[in-house]
Amino acid sequence: MVSNGGALSSISTCLIVRDEEARIPGLLDNVSRFSDEIIVVDTGSKDKTIQLLSEHPKVRLFHFDWCDDFAKARNYSIDQATSEWVLVLDADEIIEAPAELASAVQSNNDAFYLMIKNLQPEGSLTKYEESYVCRLFRNLPHHRYVGRIHEQVTQSVVDAGGKISYSPVTIVHSGYQTSIVQGSQHRRERNKRIILEILKDHPDDEYYLYHLGLTIRFEDPTQAYALFVRAIQLAGGSMAPHLLEEMFMRMSQISLEQSDYASAIREGLRCVAVNRLNTTALVVLIVSYMSTDAPGSALPYLRTIVNHGLSGLPNPSDFVALADYCEQFVKEGAA
Repeated sequence: MVSNGGALSSISTCLIVRDEEARIPGLLDNVSRFSDEIIVVDTGSKDKTIQLLSEHPKVRLFHFDWCDDFAKARNYSIDQATSEWVLVLDADEIIEAPAELASAVQSNNDAFYLMIKNLQPEGSLTKYEESYVCRLFRNLPHHRYVGRIHEQVTQSVVDAGGKISYSPVTIVHSGYQTSIVQGSQHRRERNKRIILEILKDHPDDEYYLYHLGLTIRFEDPTQAYALFVRAIQLAGGSMAPHLLEEMFMRMSQISLEQSDYASAIREGLRCVAVNRLNTTALVVLIVSYMSTDAPGSALPYLRTIVNHGLSGLPNPSDFVALADYCEQFVKEGAA
């Protein structure tokens, strides 16, 4: 249970897992600090996952026959929850500062977007990328996931008139660190297959066009870019800001990788218009402006990085030095 000086609120942490023996000890150490119960639905583990889970006093373990439908598996796990609040995590995720959960579950809100910090592989522009996911919500019968893949609970909360707010609670996701693409080859092929099946029946679904773009981001960056453009067009201004931010960020990255600095700058500017502290977009803008001999244009974004984003960079001292260089360049130009 967690408390913020008043009545105690209980939390059921719900997970679906398969063959996660390497991650289970760290996961349980983290979530047991704030969870009244840990609902784990296993979809067919062959390693020591079930053994490790069975040894933990807070774990309630269930089995689910996998059917290529993440929403069904998620909802099955939620059906087992008995606490006032549900927190949904994956095996490669932990809560960065568990104490921050207290203020969230003591509020009058119905659900929260949590920041997810996706740790990046070595050699990436940034150490991590941030986005928002709705993962903490009241345990109510109508709060259920929809979508065979990249499932969401958000719509069920909204349809019931619920209030969703942004919380400072941060999820740290380590699953992308081991590959420059989103997970293993098996996972990518599975995701792509399911998304294409959905799009066959719903070709203009902007949410799944967006996720198809993410899935093929490294396999076919040009097609991924086109999918992001199409998704934005179809949304017609109704897309959630955090999804729009991520698409602009990805489009700026793709443009930079293709040395299309004009497009990288255009999409980077669109991204920081949504979130001025998006570290990846700031780096794209800095690199693009420096590559086009425009240090004066890079300077505002260097200042923002130095003041707010150094913790997210693998090489912060390089950006401090570059900011000093551009400051001097601008001063000399004005003299």
